[in-house]
Amino acid sequence: MVARLDAAFVPCLRPCPVYIFCMTNEAKILIEKAKSLSAAEREDILDAMLASLKRMPDGDVDQAWRDVIDDRLAALDRGDVELFDADDAIASLRDK
Repeated sequence: MVARLDAAFVPCLRPCPVYIFCMTNEAKILIEKAKSLSAAEREDILDAMLASLKRMPDGDVDQAWRDVIDDRLAALDRGDVELFDADDAIASLRDK
């Protein structure tokens, strides 16, 4: 059985930047077209593309990390976790 290549994807056979390696031809064409725009227009496109990828606003991520830190500090204060000296921990791992 012969695998059929998607007509929209043709692998690049010459050395390319990593971000182009697994890109469809359509995406490559869009990038080339975008390069002809002004810097301000490219920046607007970049902002829009990055915004489309975000699942959580940065403030929510920051708050989530603060919550994790608070939980871990509270666990330390309650004595729920045992602390180990880093050098001792590394030495014990090397001994295994």
